[in-house]
Amino acid sequence: MSTLTQAETGFSLEAQRERARMYALAHNWPEPIHFSDDGVSGRRDTRPGLTALVDAVRPGDAILVKDVIRIGRGGAARTLNIIKTLEDKGGFLVFIDQGVTSNTPIGRMMMTLMAAFGELELERTREQSLAGRAQAARTGHWPSRNVPYGYRRNDQRKLELDPATAPHARRALEVLAGRSLADAAKILNDEQVPASKAINGKGRWTTNMLHDMLHNTIYIGKAKLRTGSEQHEVPCPPLIDQDLWAQLHLRATSSGGTGQPSRYPLTGHLRCPHGAPYTGHTYRNSGPSGTVRPCYAVATTSKRLYPGCTCGQRAAHLVEADAREALARILEDPNDPAAVQALTKPEAEIAPDPLDAPRAAIRDQLSNLAQLQVKGQIDYEDYVKLRTELKAQEAKLKPSSRGSSARAPIPAQRETAELVRAATPEELAQLLDLFSVKMVLHDRTRLEITSVTMLS
Repeated sequence: MSTLTQAETGFSLEAQRERARMYALAHNWPEPIHFSDDGVSGRRDTRPGLTALVDAVRPGDAILVKDVIRIGRGGAARTLNIIKTLEDKGGFLVFIDQGVTSNTPIGRMMMTLMAAFGELELERTREQSLAGRAQAARTGHWPSRNVPYGYRRNDQRKLELDPATAPHARRALEVLAGRSLADAAKILNDEQVPASKAINGKGRWTTNMLHDMLHNTIYIGKAKLRTGSEQHEVPCPPLIDQDLWAQLHLRATSSGGTGQPSRYPLTGHLRCPHGAPYTGHTYRNSGPSGTVRPCYAVATTSKRLYPGCTCGQRAAHLVEADAREALARILEDPNDPAAVQALTKPEAEIAPDPLDAPRAAIRDQLSNLAQLQVKGQIDYEDYVKLRTELKAQEAKLKPSSRGSSARAPIPAQRETAELVRAATPEELAQLLDLFSVKMVLHDRTRLEITSVTMLS
């Protein structure tokens, strides 16, 4: 039986067994011994049930089969070869539906014809099935029982997010962004994020599972279904947004270490006017010298995801210098009207908020901690641990929901501004993360900071 539908409906194994029992009873033969391959495709050369049958056949045994296509579906030659193997063991076949046996010359001739016609019938059925699947896909339905992790097929055979698995699939893609497949799988298994048990039977994440998710556009609302030589796009609700999808594919489109803050500190903070992320690339100039030139550019994959984006590259040292100066100016004079628009610090309230003081204290500690790290006065592991603890404390303090009428003056951070100007690329990356800086590069020449979170 090649499909669950066949195993459960008109051609079920029980129906075939009953036909065999009735045939044996009509010919005064003993109760048949049954061999079956439930849910196993007849195209396979090795099938447990068929192997057991061949081993069990003794000279003079009659092998009862519903019809010729129950023997095999790999073509007439393969079917006849299976029949010959059984006859070489001394048995003979009886095809119940056609009333043909293989132990007579007429019967052998009929079996050859039946095998050929059976192959034609299978091809016709296969073509009809592919046509039906293609039509279903064109009308927005998902004809396959196999559904990618995080989705399910509803009663109308359309794809929808599965409330039970979609959060786990989304978490897997979030963890995968910026990491190797092996590292992401380890983190997910350490966090005990459930995986699809249907894939490996263990419910644990593997690199192969993550690789398949990484290249499956269903997660951005574009499910792909192949029917024969055709591929169809079936609409479905997206699991993640285009930004995360672009981040997932940076590693496949960039060269020279996109994710290395020591080389490209603006990665993850810089975008083009169309919203596409700028990432670090290494280009080699043409000519005899072949000079290697670090640049920021929008990857080809990202351009396809952000319509209208034709943004080019810009030398890394120039755009980094502009970013340093722009951030330093905001830190030196955060109350400048030109800087206020980018600031995302919560506004002061008319009535005092009891959580303002602890929030400010945590921000002071975060700012001091960043300065210690930039100056090399604290180990990086200790810095990460303390910063994580402070961020967790800050997250527990719910932000004020009350309205505001005026922004309180924000103190300047001139010392931090000088650190920004003098920081190494890796230190600059840490500062950009600390202040949650977001930037836009206009026309490859003008850099604008669109968002900064002040810490004190």
